[in-house]
Amino acid sequence: MLPVYHRCFQNAMNFYRLIRERMVWLLPEWFTIFICCQWGWQSHQKVKSMERISSAVAFFFVLCIGTDVVDASDENLIKNGDFEVGQLIGWNSGSSEPVSAFLITEAKKFSGKKALCISTAGKPADAWLTQTVTVKPNTYYRFSAQCAVESVTVGKVGANIGIMYTWNCAGSMVGTRPWTSIDLNFKTHPKQNQVSLDVRLGMWGSTVTGKAWFDDVTLTQLKSAPLDYISLSSPADQPQSPAELRKATSAAAATASRTDWASRHPLESIIIACLAIIFGGALIAFITEKRESARNITSR
Repeated sequence: MLPVYHRCFQNAMNFYRLIRERMVWLLPEWFTIFICCQWGWQSHQKVKSMERISSAVAFFFVLCIGTDVVDASDENLIKNGDFEVGQLIGWNSGSSEPVSAFLITEAKKFSGKKALCISTAGKPADAWLTQTVTVKPNTYYRFSAQCAVESVTVGKVGANIGIMYTWNCAGSMVGTRPWTSIDLNFKTHPKQNQVSLDVRLGMWGSTVTGKAWFDDVTLTQLKSAPLDYISLSSPADQPQSPAELRKATSAAAATASRTDWASRHPLESIIIACLAIIFGGALIAFITEKRESARNITSR
């Protein structure tokens, strides 16, 4: 039974990705999903009874999450993101307190032989490494890293990755936790050709104590929009220091706004919801019909 589900799901996802890769510039997203639905329905009519259910489930799943299947470039735009050279080449360090330490260690790593360790002892601090990367305007990117923490202050913004001089970050790992993958999707401004990214222990106004390890830090270009991302503001409007950031930011606003897929595609969201209801109803009707048929056979 499981192989059937796995095969149907893989076929559905592969077909969706093929359509998006080959026809992404020709078809709007809702029409791409419509084609997948048509293909799924035709396949649904041809497979055996057990596979019909699995096919319906698979395509219903594609409708719900398929729009987040985003291909990324193989090129890592971050220099020395694995810290294997043994030095902080390509990175600039900063801290709110002199107690912070930045070490390349072999004692704890996710892959390879080395990883970065940021630690603050005695007095809470906000410590970071930042790197400025050349990017393309109006383009989607994914900033990712592997992170582990030990004894990081709970109740504060812990270990994270983010965009320098903004409130936008991902992770916020506190306490003691093993290696965890964290990522942050963003879209560059139409006039932007550089972005400063950071791996960090703490945040503006959120100083902590503890240790954080980072490894396999990557920045990759995405071929299409992910489900959730941050739209960066104009470079001219982005603060260049903590003081400018606090001055430019109110309690309820940030320098970049986070938008989800539904708010950016209201019409497509309605269509997807309707199709999901249709598929769900068809699946329930099919299961009910099979149960009734089984009961009639048993009663005879």
